[in-house]
Formats: sequence, structure tokens, C-alpha cells
Amino acid sequence: MKKCLSILLAIAMLSPLATLPISASAAEVDVQSISASEEAVVISDSEVAKAGDKVKDCVIKHEKSFTVELSFKVYDFTSVDGVTPVDRYLSNLAPSLLNKAFEHDGNPIGGDYITNQYNRYQFDFEWGSTGENCTAKINYNISYFTTKKQEEELDKKVDEILDSLDLDGKSDYDKVCDIYRYLTSNVVFNNEAIEKEAKGDYIDRISHSAYGALCKGTAVCQGYSTAMYRLLLEEGIDCRVVTGKGLNEDHAWNVVKIGDVYYNADATWDSQRTPYEFFLCSDADFKDHTPNVDLLPSYTHAKESIKIETNDKSSAGSSTGEDIQAIIRMFGDIDGDNKLTSADSLNVLRASVGLDELDPITKKLADVNGDGSVDSSDALEILRFSVGLSSSADFIGTYLK
Repeated sequence: MKKCLSILLAIAMLSPLATLPISASAAEVDVQSISASEEAVVISDSEVAKAGDKVKDCVIKHEKSFTVELSFKVYDFTSVDGVTPVDRYLSNLAPSLLNKAFEHDGNPIGGDYITNQYNRYQFDFEWGSTGENCTAKINYNISYFTTKKQEEELDKKVDEILDSLDLDGKSDYDKVCDIYRYLTSNVVFNNEAIEKEAKGDYIDRISHSAYGALCKGTAVCQGYSTAMYRLLLEEGIDCRVVTGKGLNEDHAWNVVKIGDVYYNADATWDSQRTPYEFFLCSDADFKDHTPNVDLLPSYTHAKESIKIETNDKSSAGSSTGEDIQAIIRMFGDIDGDNKLTSADSLNVLRASVGLDELDPITKKLADVNGDGSVDSSDALEILRFSVGLSSSADFIGTYLK
């Protein structure tokens, strides 16, 4: 019976934001490549997957200490400077298993949420063998920004917020608007925390968390963006936390999926601001933001921003009343007078037959039915609305469908 004890200390500090991964996948270790590089160690994919699932479950549940057990074959125990192939394999496997919890898979309390909610981790391992048969234990210790009790409080607050927003039956666009408005209206940036951190006094972990944003009403960018991620994924809308530089300072924001493309959104910089400047922006319009790395290649970013004229509490996210009027004015309001009239209809009709030429942005606003072209049908939609033959809800449906 051979027995070996090897201890590896791995610490991942998540403050300030400079070390935060843009996505969990950016930091992942390929388990298959580990196996290939350590031919002396042979372990089944199912064994690794089972261990990864346990780590993920424990991390999402905010377990501070837990152990994962594995069984595998070892064909070479040769030690080099006191380190065997098993030691090397387990040293690489342990952080790789932890990264499984950070995979973005649509779980509102996994993925980028948990990636941005832990402080550091440590692990050690021990293993023993009988012949070529080997068993190992990897012991993890993790420090989180919040306690289990605080996460339970946050779960209730999230349900309360989403219930109050009455999002059932609304479009993804409306849901994003309502959630963004809630964050920017109800969360205040914690300048005091930033000032103390800059002096090296201490790190206010709560202000870096979704709990701080939603339960305490104050946070820094990490808290805003993680709260946005949590709320949108609870509603089935894809969202990612992005880290990088904002005005050359460490910063975090989101990308949000509406339709088939992703838009940038920075609730921190739009907090308590009227009107919004950093909501549903294309990369070109999202000034002074530089991500650390690109998101996954499959993410298609919007080429043009969605312009929102107002962000007061009765605007942009619902489907009735004056708030719809505010949104509609940007679609079909060709002459820019903040009214939808027969003059706009005439302008669209003239453009459709080649008598007037529209710039790219105005052309997009003229395509009110969203079919990709500006023609008489768009002019008719505008005219019908201007004379009261179609309702706000009918008209808004022509371009938000």
C-alpha cells in the first residue's frame, strides 16, 4: 500500500476587479488535456464529471468546506523532486473541477453570479494506492462575499422584486427595461467603499455583491452587474458579467441578449441618471469601456444601439400610457419633432419612392414594422397611429415582435 499526502494552496483573490474573469470559460483547464499530458494517470470521463458536479453543487450552495473523492488507475509512480504524476494530475484537476461551478449555463445562481461572489479558495489533496488502483480526496475551503443566511435573504428579495415588476407576458425588451430601471433607481453607488479600498483600509465585500445591491441598496460596479445578471437570468434572458476598464479604472458591466444579438449595459454609470447613456448600446456607442478579453465567438453583438429617450419610473418598460409614447417617438419620428404625425408618414413615403434619402439611423427608425425595408407599409402604420386608427400597443408591437 503506497500512500502520499500532497498539499496545494490555491488562493484566488477577487478584489479589486482586475482579476475577475470575463467568463468562467476563460479560466478553465481542459480536463482532457490534463489526462493526455499525464499518461501515467488514467481516469474515466464519468468519474471526472461526477466530481465536477459535486463541486458545482457545493459552491452554488455556498458550502465553505467540502471533499470530493475520485478513483483512477496509475501506471507510473516515479517521483521527480518529490512530486509524482498523481500529484501533478491532482494539482491541475482540483482548480479545473472548481471552474465547473463557474460555467455559464443559464443558472441564475451559478456561472458569472458565483464567479463574482467568492473571495478566495484553498484546496489540498491526499491519495493512496493498492497496486495500480488509486483513490484520492480533494478538500476545498472557500470564502464567499456573503453568508448562506444572506443568500437566503437575497433569494426572497429577488422574488419580491420580480413580483413587483409584474413581468409575466412582457417581451424580453420590456423585461430588460424594467429590471434595468429598478437597479438604476433603487441602488446607489457606494463611493465610501471605493474610497476606503483605494486607501487600502479594507474591502467591503457586501458592496461587491448582488446582496449589497438588492438588499442593502448600495453597491459598486461588481454588485450592480452581478445583480443584473441574477435578475435577468431569473427571467430567462441571457446576460453576462463583463470586466475590464471603464475610463481606465477597473470596472464591470453587462451584455444582454435581446432577439438574436447582445447589447452593452452599464447600470452603475446609469445609476440615478436621466436620461440613460449606457443602456442597450452597440460596441461602437459604448464609449470608455474596454473589456479584458472578448466574449465567446458565438456571441453576436448588436451593430446599432437601441435608443431610449427616457428612463423615468413610468417609461420604456411597460406597454401602456405615456411611456409608450416616449418609445414610439424614436420609431417613425422622422422629422425629430417628438411627435408622430402625418408629416412623418409623408417623409417615409417620399423616401420609399426615392424622392428623399434617409441617413442610416433615420432609415432604421423609419422601418417601423421591422421587415428590413422602408416602404409604403411603414408610412401607413405611422399614418394610422397618428390619426388614432391603431393603439399604442398595436403600434409598438410592429417593431418589438
